[in-house]
Amino acid sequence: MTLLIYYNLNKLKAHRPEAFTQFYLLSIVLKMVGGLTLITFIVWDNPTSAIGNVSLFIVSYLILTILEVFFLLRRPLR
Repeated sequence: MTLLIYYNLNKLKAHRPEAFTQFYLLSIVLKMVGGLTLITFIVWDNPTSAIGNVSLFIVSYLILTILEVFFLLRRPLR
């Protein structure tokens, strides 16, 4: 899913740079809502291991978001 978002945002950045920021923020919000839904089901299914699962999810999400921002905002090679 992240690769699909990355590809589409890079294409959008090349053709319509003024819309890039809005669509990037929209993609982050949609991923956060999807992640929140996933975490809700995980906590509901197994509340005893919720802290470990939620912590792992948050750390993974932050790492992937940082990488996504880095790759989307870097200068293209010419």
